[in-house]
Amino acid sequence: MVKQLEDLTFCDDYIFNRVMQNEKLCKRCIEMILGIEIDHIEKAECEQTIRPIYNSKGIRLDVYLKGDNVSYNVEMQNRAYKELPKRSRYYQSVMDVDALLRGATYRELQKNVVIFICSDDPFQKGRAIYTFENRCVEDPEYPLNDETLKVFLNAKGTRDGLSEGLKHFLDFVRAGQTGDEYTRQLSDEVRKVKSGDNARD
Repeated sequence: MVKQLEDLTFCDDYIFNRVMQNEKLCKRCIEMILGIEIDHIEKAECEQTIRPIYNSKGIRLDVYLKGDNVSYNVEMQNRAYKELPKRSRYYQSVMDVDALLRGATYRELQKNVVIFICSDDPFQKGRAIYTFENRCVEDPEYPLNDETLKVFLNAKGTRDGLSEGLKHFLDFVRAGQTGDEYTRQLSDEVRKVKSGDNARD
C-alpha cells in the first residue's frame, strides 16, 4: 500500500532524497557519521542511476556526491536484506568504474565511501555503527589501503561511545525525535518538502 504524503517520514526514500538535496544538511550528515570535516562538496545528486555497460545490472543511488577527492554514496535502508554486504560491494565497484575514465591510471581512483542508514540492525550484533575496511587476515594491523570504506548505521543499536550528534541523529531516524539543532533542521526540511509538494497538488 502506498503511503500518503502526510504519513511519510525522513526514512522514506522520497523524503530522504529530497531532504539530502540540501547540500549543507547532506554534508553535515556525512561529517557526523564519519567523524570528519569535509572542506567542500560538489553537487549532491539524488536517485543517480549508473549502468557501467549496456547489459550490466545498473544501480540507483539514493545520494551520490564527491568532495575532497572522495566519492560518497548514502543509502536509506528500511528493509532487512541478507545480501546487503554484497550490495555494498557492488555499489562501490560500479562507482569506481563510473569514475575511472578510459586511459586513466588506478592511482586516479578516488577514495570510495558507501554508507547505509538502516532502521534495523543489519548484522544482529546490537551495535549502532559497523565500519568495514580491507585488512590483512594474518596481520589485522596492516590495512590494504585500497581507500574503500563501508559504514552501516543501525538506528536501534546501543549508543555507547557515540558522539552526541550521532546519538541525536539515530534517535531522529528511529523515532523522529529532535534533540539538537541539526535534527531540528532535518525536521524543518521534511516539513518544507511535504508542504511544498502539497501546494503543487
